[in-house]
Amino acid sequence: MLLLNLIPTQATATETPKGSTWRYNYVDIYQGMTFVGSMRVTCTGTTTVTLLNQQYNAICYHTTLFANYTRDVHSSSNWISGSMDSSSDDYYDIQTNEEIGFLSYTNISVVSQQYLIPSIYYSERNESILTPPGGIGSEPSELIEGMNWGIQYVAKYDLTWTDAPPAINRTLSSEKTGTIQDNVTYTYVGERQIDVWAGNFACDVVKGNHTDGTVNTAWLCNETFEPVKVEYNYSSGEHVIYTLQDYSYTPKTAAPDSQSPDLLLLGAVVAIVVLGVILATFIFLRKKKSPPKSLDEMKPEQPAPPAI
Repeated sequence: MLLLNLIPTQATATETPKGSTWRYNYVDIYQGMTFVGSMRVTCTGTTTVTLLNQQYNAICYHTTLFANYTRDVHSSSNWISGSMDSSSDDYYDIQTNEEIGFLSYTNISVVSQQYLIPSIYYSERNESILTPPGGIGSEPSELIEGMNWGIQYVAKYDLTWTDAPPAINRTLSSEKTGTIQDNVTYTYVGERQIDVWAGNFACDVVKGNHTDGTVNTAWLCNETFEPVKVEYNYSSGEHVIYTLQDYSYTPKTAAPDSQSPDLLLLGAVVAIVVLGVILATFIFLRKKKSPPKSLDEMKPEQPAPPAI
């Protein structure tokens, strides 16, 4: 089971949309099992954070996700039901708007045929930074349908996790630190109209092909560049989809607020694949317009009532 975060937008320190919130429907299909839930992303403002013993001044986006699993009658899994909850904070550099890193936590609890009570199946903490922030390379200033560009992401990570498979009733704790690299080739597919729960949007569609074979596609609102829909097809066969359900956009303010970081964060079950996929989303969101419009501002005006 793989989890990932999704950051709706970037902002400068003097124009932080603190309090803005986006909610996404979440579907995760893996080995015949389907988790369905909801993800909420909120900009919590500016803060000072320490990641891997380095201190940064950053803009923070806090993500929470919760999903449930119920076994299909045709599934071969011995899981009867289950749930997962995760939360993460992702940090962007105040001056450059580039992704600095993240700190995340994930828990998966299941009810199996052997043990008919909920038990922790997997628990993880992941702390990572990008070197340099945002990766090496950038998207072109003008997008033309069919054009390609590449980005190289290098991440340092510190990962700890606990496995407690209920089928064998044991607990394993592990730790791992290291550096991984992901080279992604992006393609601009073009502009498309898309219908989701939140409405109908004109979107720029970008597809990313990763080193490990993972392919992800993002439908980005072409005015705000906030994700309306994101789809991941992992090399493992897992399929994840996020679609925008609703949003509450707070107007940007002139003065940033200082705020302590919230250390409840979203994580990934497989560190190497997750880091590559998470980092892929960041480049989609790097193109900026000034000043950006909110999603509310994009809705068509209602016609005036006829005169009586």
